[in-house]
Amino acid sequence: MKNRRLPFGYRMEMGALTLHTQEAEVVRWVFGQYGEGIAYNSLVDKLNGQPIPYDEGKPWNKNMVARMLEDRRYIGEKGYPAIISAKAFDTARMIRDTRKAPAKSTEAEKLLRQLSGQRRTKTVEAQTLAILNALVDDPTLIQCPSITQSSNTGLTAELDEALSELPIDEERAKALVFQTAAARYRTIGSGEYETQRLRRIAEQAGRMEILDAGILRSMVKAIESNQGEVVSLRLKNGQVITGVNKHENSTPQSHYDPCQA
Repeated sequence: MKNRRLPFGYRMEMGALTLHTQEAEVVRWVFGQYGEGIAYNSLVDKLNGQPIPYDEGKPWNKNMVARMLEDRRYIGEKGYPAIISAKAFDTARMIRDTRKAPAKSTEAEKLLRQLSGQRRTKTVEAQTLAILNALVDDPTLIQCPSITQSSNTGLTAELDEALSELPIDEERAKALVFQTAAARYRTIGSGEYETQRLRRIAEQAGRMEILDAGILRSMVKAIESNQGEVVSLRLKNGQVITGVNKHENSTPQSHYDPCQA
């Protein structure tokens, strides 16, 4: 037949709906296989290797299998004789619903994507977890960024000049000392505060089996990775800690980029 008028597995006999014996066996087989976890593609391949077509002259495809698995008439509804049990149909429906539902991202996975700019985060997540656990194990690895002198260079030179001129202009020298100290404080103040804050977080956190989104958000400003192989975490104090290649056996390395703090 060119166009199927009855569901696969049935036929009209003397004006009454009845089972098509061979097709009904295929229906039972499909529900049984799908209920055991066999995917559509595998089912289609096997169905195309047997002699009974869904539509005469057409190969089996996933849409045919899907229509079969969704048809409640196979459990005896709408006056059709039952081919399968309600349990078999419900099992197939639950498997179908599970496969249709996209896996929900965890809060940590969403945050990893934001921090790293990468959609796939499994490798990034594993290395990030390893680095943060290393900090939890030894919070002293969190260190204050090195002090940048560039912003203080002019003031320091001016102070040196003022102190080298005799007689010393005490008022000018005192003002330059205060200005230099203030500039130095502005440079290191936030870094020291953040470093102490991060150490407290690490000290209070337990070692993680899975990545904790709260700790990640509190400690990490950005994540960089070398094609997913080596991950670097930029902490909130400007410290950058680089993980290790999964093929290597070494400890994470630390360096600073205070300008990015």
